[in-house]
Amino acid sequence: EIMKYTHYKNRFSSDSNGVSHSSDEWSDFVSTITDKSKWLSFTASDTTIYSQAKTQFDAIVMAEMKPNMPRTADNVKTFYAIVLDIDNGATYQDVRNDLKKYEYVLFSSGGTGLKAGDRFRVILPLNVPMPASDWKKYNTSLSERFPYSDECFKKGIQIQYLPVLNTVYADRFIVE
Repeated sequence: EIMKYTHYKNRFSSDSNGVSHSSDEWSDFVSTITDKSKWLSFTASDTTIYSQAKTQFDAIVMAEMKPNMPRTADNVKTFYAIVLDIDNGATYQDVRNDLKKYEYVLFSSGGTGLKAGDRFRVILPLNVPMPASDWKKYNTSLSERFPYSDECFKKGIQIQYLPVLNTVYADRFIVE
């Protein structure tokens, strides 16, 4: 199954600089995400240093966007995955148990070790890509289905950081 997504070199990327539109087989996408040797690494012993480092993290929107257009809901063509943003709303094990019937990739987020609780992202591919016009009909039910995720995931166009590794807490970062 093909996944289309939009990659942002960092959260300040503009349409003409640092934005790319990609498509991969789900298995290739997972292989890339789970290869820790490809993760950007940084060194942050406190949240201030982390906030500064975060400005350079790569991010994605798991949707096909209209090329050369701003990241707005009106410029989304099709959604290919749901990305959960879990920041101390559930444990890794809670989510593993909840999603055991689904295919997904899970990885620690950059604040791991610096902030309390398990902090991670989960990307769940959609069986059938969803037209942007349908997203608004379903995003409320997503909050009901995944109450442990930060509400930002419902927007669909919220950038989600790709995996990174804080060398100070490297042993706490997982991917599966």
